[in-house]
Amino acid sequence: MKKEFEFPFHRTIGGSEEQHQEIKKQWHESVGEIWDFKRKDISKYEQKITPEDQEIMEDVQTYVHEIALKYGGDPKILPKESMFVLRLDSLSEISNGEIENGCCNYFDRIIAVEWGSSKIRSAAILAHEMFHLESFSSLRMNQEKNKVLPYRMGISLHSKDKKRYIFKVLKRL
Repeated sequence: MKKEFEFPFHRTIGGSEEQHQEIKKQWHESVGEIWDFKRKDISKYEQKITPEDQEIMEDVQTYVHEIALKYGGDPKILPKESMFVLRLDSLSEISNGEIENGCCNYFDRIIAVEWGSSKIRSAAILAHEMFHLESFSSLRMNQEKNKVLPYRMGISLHSKDKKRYIFKVLKRL
């Protein structure tokens, strides 16, 4: 991927500064490939969007950034390449009924939203998912496995052993 986007995580816990720089470098090198791979994987579910839909999506992103800034956030640009606009009910089909309407992946900085007949509802779902990505997020370096893992996403925390997800219910409010 030729474009370079701002590293989206606010902090990396553990590891050396050299390791932190390597994490950023690897993220930048792989993120475009990840988006391309995901797009191929779900291309049959993608929904065509109109110029009006595109304008609505851009307005939503502007609104979300303004709100994040107003409350002390540090908004990161969400490139078009990382947004997946899908036809209705496709997330439920892809996830075997576990996900509906929209979802996001913090590490890959991907948002998938079902774009339907109600532009207001679709815009609200997109804003909801964007707010997840605009929230404070940090990574944790696992020295034993020489691997980086999500740590804090919004007010949710992952335990070191990845077996517990603390404050998960509050995150959804």
